[in-house]
Amino acid sequence: FCGTCPPCREGRQQFCEHIQEYNRPGMSETITWHESQVYRLPASVSLLQGCLLEPTSVAVRIADKTHVKVGDRVVICGGGPIGQLCLQVLKMYGATSLTMIEPIPERRQMALRHGADYVIDPLSEDQDARASEITGGAGYDVVVDASGSPRAVKGLLDIAASGATVVYGAMYPQEFEMPLNLSDYLYLKELTLTGVFVSPYAFPRALRILPLLQLDELTRAVFDLDDASEAFAVHVSGKYPKVVIRCNH
Repeated sequence: FCGTCPPCREGRQQFCEHIQEYNRPGMSETITWHESQVYRLPASVSLLQGCLLEPTSVAVRIADKTHVKVGDRVVICGGGPIGQLCLQVLKMYGATSLTMIEPIPERRQMALRHGADYVIDPLSEDQDARASEITGGAGYDVVVDASGSPRAVKGLLDIAASGATVVYGAMYPQEFEMPLNLSDYLYLKELTLTGVFVSPYAFPRALRILPLLQLDELTRAVFDLDDASEAFAVHVSGKYPKVVIRCNH
């Protein structure tokens, strides 16, 4: 973000008027950042674990937007890195009936190891029936989508409790449009629907909780730069929720 436009000066950097103009340097040999955009890792956090600071900041911002309260029933759809980190962050808030919806068995097991109370396989189970069983028919007070799957997102409104908050916290195809029955979901159920773009102000808090998170399983797939092609193939396979390319070896 530029730091000088009106949204930036108001502390709303996610709405920077020039945010789409910068040259995304993710694959560059060298990168130059302003000192305000660089954070020192705690001594207890390795550089490898530190690569999860950005997705952790997204999880923190998603938690902010849920307005979760202690005891709220929470469900997360999608067991990738954002979903797994959201699960751990929302566990810190005192979430109950904490549920992960995820089709890949290894990711469901990871969620259980990291604090999920329940998991749902949307391919082999009746998602609505399981959600009703878990919540005693009430539905979830907080619903988070971290899947980005057009097939998954609409059904999440049906497992939300009346008055629930639903956060769409992933990236979606630009051409995807989700039909929405305003009478059912916004008028009768009074759902609050919101999304997440970027999370600039969440980095300092994400940095403070990073040593408290279980990160080892999210940093197991590490490839040297010379093996980048293999790394991308493994990423596409879905075998690991996060793949890291090591550039300093």
